[in-house]
Amino acid sequence: MVAIALALWVPRFAGPLDLRYDAGVYYILGTSLAEGRGYRLLNEPGAIEAIQYPPLLPLFVAAHQLAVRAVRSADPVTVGHAMRWSYAAMFVAYGLVLHAFLGRHLAPAWALLGSVLCLLHLQLVWLSDLLFAELPFALCTVLFLVVAERQERRWRPGVLAIATYLLRSAGIAVLAAWAADALLRGRYRAMLVRVTFALVPVLVWQTYIARVQHGDEYRHPAYAYQRAPYQYYNVGYLENMAYLDSFAPERGRASALQLAERVGTNLLRLPVALGASVSVDAGWLRGTLRDVNERHLPWQIPLEVANVLLGVLGLACVAGQALLAWRGARLVALYWLGSLVLIALTPWELQFGRYLMPLAPLTVLGLLTTLGPLASRTSRPLLRLATITGLGAIVVTQTLVLAVVFARQHPATAAGDHRLFFYGPPWREHEAAVAWLAGAAAPDQIVATSTPYWVHLATGLRAVLPPFEADAAEAERLLDDVPVDYLVIDDLDFVDITRRYAERVVLAHPERWQLVHGNPTNGSRIYRRVRGG
Repeated sequence: MVAIALALWVPRFAGPLDLRYDAGVYYILGTSLAEGRGYRLLNEPGAIEAIQYPPLLPLFVAAHQLAVRAVRSADPVTVGHAMRWSYAAMFVAYGLVLHAFLGRHLAPAWALLGSVLCLLHLQLVWLSDLLFAELPFALCTVLFLVVAERQERRWRPGVLAIATYLLRSAGIAVLAAWAADALLRGRYRAMLVRVTFALVPVLVWQTYIARVQHGDEYRHPAYAYQRAPYQYYNVGYLENMAYLDSFAPERGRASALQLAERVGTNLLRLPVALGASVSVDAGWLRGTLRDVNERHLPWQIPLEVANVLLGVLGLACVAGQALLAWRGARLVALYWLGSLVLIALTPWELQFGRYLMPLAPLTVLGLLTTLGPLASRTSRPLLRLATITGLGAIVVTQTLVLAVVFARQHPATAAGDHRLFFYGPPWREHEAAVAWLAGAAAPDQIVATSTPYWVHLATGLRAVLPPFEADAAEAERLLDDVPVDYLVIDDLDFVDITRRYAERVVLAHPERWQLVHGNPTNGSRIYRRVRGG
């Protein structure tokens, strides 16, 4: 396990940890804590207090900043490199802990196979390269299950359970499962102790959120849409999830019936997503089938076969969890089921792979609990051969996917000193635009962009999301209320808010926005606000 973990890190030891997406938020919050400024989003005008992410990962960032600052400058590159080494150590520890966890429920050979299936998954490798909470959250949850199942020193499971909640709000499923397990075993005193343990971090964090939301700063923001529900980093999850589509707020808020339909639809999608979480993503599998079909064979494989195969794998995982619960491993099944319920409540289907990654050890355990007897104890040799061949094919496919990603989707950055996953031409153009902005903008100017945290870390400028407003006149008014000096429109594919919203403002009022960097039709381009003639 150590050898596999290190082999997956050898090509990526150089440079800082990836600070794109949510990673930039965590880093900025850690900077705020390290500088003694509280729990604040320093990129925002007014440096508003943050309420979405629990503080344990920002505290991890702050600890690295303080440690690095003691010997040299604590810039994001230097601190990010130190954190990359910490994440590598965490990755190795995760491999050992998940093997120990699986070894408590499976025979040694099957525990090794399950550990390999987890470590070779692209989602784990990619997310461990980002300053995201998923890797430390996965490590804490699996370590919690190992310690809780051994029932050694009862305070240790409680500390680990609290750590999961302070890493991600989804840790509430760990706390709930821990208390429910005691209830189902008839250990009512232990249940009361566990409920008390669970309530402490939940009440403290929710009290902090309530204080911020009822404070004058929240009720009178620095600009009109700073705390709008679609500002997905500036508000709580419940506010953002209330939309029918949080990236298209003009569609309105979801009704009770629409929320129920969302949950039902997500539950129907989960078997395929679970199958993908123990093998490869459906997109990769469909791509493989498409390549086979292009070889002009006498028969064509329908692409829908990918979802069928993954769905069968997912249902096998569900069956295995039911069998584990029947055998007495209730804590595992309760946490797994509780987490799936939380995932089903969310409107972000594209994030299912990310949300399911920390559950992979439990999902793989369910899969091997179902398929293990078919491969080792069945009297039908063909069924045994098919099961072993199928599991071997998953390992081979995962290895090939990783090989392709490392070869084609792990390019060097513009600086050339390190590599990042999925850092294609749109990101390179965006990086060049931000570098131009760093030299052109005055320190007190404000930027509207889909990557405000990344822009802030790269330039030191205050940066905000553009308003998600379909009406160009209203969007113009809101941008002027900030007031925004530069508007960045990009071609990034992970979210298209600048093309759908900000670009309308430029097209509707071209006399008010001057193109100062980039091509007006594609790529990342920057417009400067023309003020007062």
